[in-house]
Amino acid sequence: MNKFDTAVRSLVTIIICSVLLVSCSSHRHRDYSSRHGVTVPERSTDSSISSIKKVAVIKFAEGIPDGNLCPITGFNFAPADVLSGSGETIADHFSAQLSERGFTLVGAEEVNEVTDRIYNGGDFDIALAVSVAKETGADAVIVGYVARYEERVGGNFTADKPASVAFSVAVVSPEDGRIIWKARFDKTQRPFFEDLTDFKSFFQGGMTWQTADEFSGIGVLQVMDKSPLTSADR
Repeated sequence: MNKFDTAVRSLVTIIICSVLLVSCSSHRHRDYSSRHGVTVPERSTDSSISSIKKVAVIKFAEGIPDGNLCPITGFNFAPADVLSGSGETIADHFSAQLSERGFTLVGAEEVNEVTDRIYNGGDFDIALAVSVAKETGADAVIVGYVARYEERVGGNFTADKPASVAFSVAVVSPEDGRIIWKARFDKTQRPFFEDLTDFKSFFQGGMTWQTADEFSGIGVLQVMDKSPLTSADR
């Protein structure tokens, strides 16, 4: 980063912090979770989540089949484009977050081999997740669908079109296929000053326009921050 970019970021940071002092005081008691991309249904967490130590993350399915309703979580999405490879990218983001929180992960190669063998053109559903968990010895499986994955058009500081990402995710128990926890992320990056309450995403993204892969990483981080999978030692 050159001196000009550093100076610009410093100036922007000073301006933003000043504005946030006013913005945060007026919005302190409101919940902007769903508005900022993350949706978690009430009473979505099963008590058995506390026993999870070993997790298998299945590469996310790309595109919602037969309409706009995710067949695993039941979340609804608007029709959109999905880039090839995005399912693996989002799965990798979840694996990285789980690893940082101390969970034991089934290796990606093993998960992919088992998934491909069981799936074999069938249904990408909870039954598949249960079978993968049983074959890999996982306490739970992370599975989901990518509903939208659109790339940024432009550069870090000027974008003609922002990155846009939407996905559903579920934590599935191998015992009976029960969904232990689920969430939805659905967001298009916006200029910071269009919504001052979403300063967290702005700073997590390094105060720049994100690529789709970077933006999906922020989405996964925000989903995990609202999940009960805080630590393997919880």
